[in-house]
This record gives sequence, C-alpha cells and structure tokens, in this order.
Amino acid sequence: MQRIESTPVTAKIDAGICFFMCVLLFWLPYSGAVIETCVVISTVLWLVKRIILIQCNSLLPFSQKAKIFKPQSSALNLPIALFFVACLLSVPQGMLMKQSLIGVFGKTLRWFLIYFLMIEVFKSRKQIFAALGILFFTSFSTAIDGIIQYYITGKDFFLGRDISTTVHRATAGFNTPNDLAAYLSVVVLLGVSVFLSRMKGLWRILWIIPSGILVWAMFVTFSRGAWMGVFWGMLFVGAIYFWLKKNLKKYVVYFIPLLLLIPLIIKGPELFKKMVNPEMAVRGSVDWRLDVWKDSLAMFKEKPVLGHGVNTFMRTYEEYKKSHTIALLNWYPTYAHNCYLQILVETGIVGLILFLWVLASLFNSSLDRIKNQYAQRSFFCPLSIGLLAGIFAFLFHSFLDTQFYSLQLSSHLWASIGLLVAMTHQS
Repeated sequence: MQRIESTPVTAKIDAGICFFMCVLLFWLPYSGAVIETCVVISTVLWLVKRIILIQCNSLLPFSQKAKIFKPQSSALNLPIALFFVACLLSVPQGMLMKQSLIGVFGKTLRWFLIYFLMIEVFKSRKQIFAALGILFFTSFSTAIDGIIQYYITGKDFFLGRDISTTVHRATAGFNTPNDLAAYLSVVVLLGVSVFLSRMKGLWRILWIIPSGILVWAMFVTFSRGAWMGVFWGMLFVGAIYFWLKKNLKKYVVYFIPLLLLIPLIIKGPELFKKMVNPEMAVRGSVDWRLDVWKDSLAMFKEKPVLGHGVNTFMRTYEEYKKSHTIALLNWYPTYAHNCYLQILVETGIVGLILFLWVLASLFNSSLDRIKNQYAQRSFFCPLSIGLLAGIFAFLFHSFLDTQFYSLQLSSHLWASIGLLVAMTHQS
C-alpha cells in the first residue's frame, strides 16, 4: 500500500480526518446523523488535501496532477472500482433510475469512502490503537446497555428504545436484535484472538470479564445468524493459528468444545420463543426467509446480467409480488434478508462476482500480511487475525440478514475493513 507524501498542512488535515473517523467509531451504534456528518466532513478534508498537494506540485504535468486525486492504493482498489462501475451500469436497467442513483452515490459510495479514508489516515501504531480502543469501549458500553435493557429497565439507556414486548430480545441502541448481534460479533472475535495468543496468567483471567459481557449481550439478542457467524469465526481463528503454528494437539482441544455449541445455535432461539410466546414458533423466520429468497431468485432470472438497479429491491419486490401473487395478506415491503442475494438481484451476476472479488482480495492480502506479521512476531498479528475473523463472522451473518443496507452496520463493516488493512501494514 503506497503512502501519499504529506506536508505539515496536509499532516494536520490527516489528523482531522483521523479525529472524525474516531468520532464515527464512537457514535456508530447510536447516531446515523453523526456517521453521515463525519463522512461528509472527512471527504471535504480529503479533497482539500488533494488541492493543497496539487498546489505544492504545480510544476508537474497534468497527468501527474490527476493521479494525486487517486485514493490510497491497496489490494482492494481495482475490484472496488469495477464493482462501482457495475453498480452504475445497473442504474438504467430498472424503472427507478433516480432511486438507483441515490443508492449508488448515497449508500454504496459511502462504503468505499469510509474504507479509503481509514486506510489513508490510520498510519501509526498510536492511531490504530486509539481506533481499536474506541471500538472496544463503544462495543463494551453497548453490550452493557443491551444487558441492562434486557434484564432490568426494558429500555435502552442512551436512546430510551423500548425492548419488544412480543419478542423479548436485547437491541440496545439498534433497531433490531440482529443488528446489535452483528455489531458485537466483530469485537467478540477480536477478543477471542487476543485471548488465544497474547494473554498470560492473571491478564487472561481478567480478559474473560469484558469478553464474557460481550458474549452475553450477543446471547440475549437470540440472533441465530449472528451466533452461527461467531461460531464459524471462532473456527476461522483456530484455523489461522493452526496454519501459522502447525500445533495440531492444541487446536483439536480448541475445536472440539466449539462443536458442542451447534445444538444451542440451532435450537436455542426456537426453544426460547416457545417458552416466552408459543405462537411465535408457528411460522419461523427460516420459512419466511426461504419464501423471500425463492422470489428473489425469480427476480434475478428476469434481469440476470446487470440486475434491476442498486437500491431498488424493495420496490421491485413489491411489484413482483403484485404480479405473481393472488393474495398479499402475509406480505409487506422487505429486503432480501440475504445481502449477497440482494446484490445479485440489484446488480446481476456481474455485480455479485465483482463484489465477491473485493472480499476475496481482502482475505487473500490480509492472510499474506498476517503471515509476515507472525514471522516478525508483530504485536499486531493477533489483532489482525481477530479483526479478520470478526469481519468473516459479520459477512457470514450477512447471508441471513440485511447488514449491508443498514447505515450503522455497513459503516461498521467498512470501517473495520479499513482498520484491518491499515493494521496489516504495520510490522
């Protein structure tokens, strides 16, 4: 990843962007307005920085000046650029061009702005540790908020959000229990990785307390998708450590207890629902999702190459149900509840392949860097492993829910990806 040379003025601008990205991480669970404000201000600062760099290099030819506006280089740049082009090409495919353009420039572009801002300004150990500290502190505070909401007050402490009376599950400041679980899953895996590698003696015992609170808050969301994501994320952590250390005996002992969690993941939420409200178990969320996925695949077949357009799923699904269903008694506007399937419907097979290329590039480049960090005995190695595993868990959960289409959670994902890429470039 190449670094853009700075001047004293641009260094101060970088510090400003870094500050606003930290503010974004701090307020992420509780304020979408703060997220949008931080992204807008940071983007403006980014543009000002480029203008100053051009003025400082006024003798360069135009072609060289134009390159100054290129974002910070990384292994993800090319697949991100091509995926964004696919999103643009999907716009005229449907009947909702204005809505689709808003989605491309108001939502999808924000993903990548956050990513590029993160990898450009988080350069030093101090900055990365500050971001990790804020991420952990906010996640820990949110976990406590969710536990208090579930067991004591019935309301979120910060926003006063009532816990649902029909589905008694913690949400903290998020709209749904699944959103809270998805948010926490990243930090849970980060904690697991640190526990496995760095913690010794008393520190390891003390680390169990905050980690246990995070896990318990995830538990009272009763989000089976998030549980499964963390389960596979823990297997992923173990697989990376085994790949690095080749210590089979140690990690067999690690893997076996995880397998015992499978029955709890599969049956736990349904048993809970039956105890609280038997009527909730009549038609499970799995059956409902399967119906939506079946309709989504039918929509994909109508426009398989470039899709129906970004940000059009809900309206397109509404029209599809009207034309293909006689009775709409049990239907309401919805997302696909499978982020990858929704990308397939909105941007076609071209868009989905390019998006998967973005993710493949992330994992491939990160694992290469983690291997180098391990060889150098870098302090960042377990942190990089944990954050990569947390992203893996988040992405797995996205097969079953709507994380990519939540302002808070999509920002959380791309800020975490940006922080991971910045971290893996630390020795």
